[in-house]
Amino acid sequence: MDKSIAGQRLNLAPLPPYEGMLLANLAFFLQRQPTTQAANCLSMYLRQSEARIRKHAEFYAKQAGLDIDELMLLIYRDPQQAQTLLGNWPEGAPDDEARDRDLGEAE
Repeated sequence: MDKSIAGQRLNLAPLPPYEGMLLANLAFFLQRQPTTQAANCLSMYLRQSEARIRKHAEFYAKQAGLDIDELMLLIYRDPQQAQTLLGNWPEGAPDDEARDRDLGEAE
């Protein structure tokens, strides 16, 4: 059974006021619905972050004895099975704060 997020509707928390204003303006000037523009922004961010995401996946793939693409596909299709395979994060993995900073999540 494919448990991936492909094709599923994403429900996001409301944006902070400034980011909401930026999204509204971008959608306005591009003549798109804000939800469509939000999806486009997320896609663009993920593509721009691909190298960083793959760097983390490569680290964990090596720990699990998998090829990077095998692990990424497993995470995509069945994240619970990937978590079971990885168990507790492998020793030497970046901590949450460093991982988030590297992925551009923390400021």
